[in-house]
Amino acid sequence: MKASVMMISIFSLLIAAVAAAQSTSVAGACGQPTVKFDVKTAPAAAPGSEPDKSVVYIIERDLTTRTFVTPSTRIGMDGEWLGATRGNSYSFFVVAPGTHHLCADTKFGGVGGGGQAFLHFNARPGVTYFFEVRNMRVGDPKGSEELRDVAVEQLDEDEGQYLLLMSTFVSSQRRN
Repeated sequence: MKASVMMISIFSLLIAAVAAAQSTSVAGACGQPTVKFDVKTAPAAAPGSEPDKSVVYIIERDLTTRTFVTPSTRIGMDGEWLGATRGNSYSFFVVAPGTHHLCADTKFGGVGGGGQAFLHFNARPGVTYFFEVRNMRVGDPKGSEELRDVAVEQLDEDEGQYLLLMSTFVSSQRRN
């Protein structure tokens, strides 16, 4: 009896520790919810060469083609908002090596709310990473309206380079 109570206690503690670790990394990926950005098209730019850092490209693909409002996506990493993208656009950031937790937070305006997506990766010095944020329209099973969703995934370098060519560079400025 004592052994089974001990096993249940250890198992419960293990589950709680895993859940806490997962919620910490997800909750810690985004920044403060009140932060907003102004996003503007800008002349294409390239990151500076820093061999001891990693370059991270965020490429937003808007697959919500029949909406009147172009979605805006805030990009967060390790608890801080780095910037934002809008529509079929891209931006980039230079990051230190190590494990990072990425957050994409898309707002669809008044046409279906928004969504968040998360991904973690281990940045190595001198390596370039490409991530795609997809804003999608998902049909409601009842057929009464369209729901919107967001996903983020790491891309192969060739696919990332191709999508950069198909996208517009944007810069974002944090609003006060």
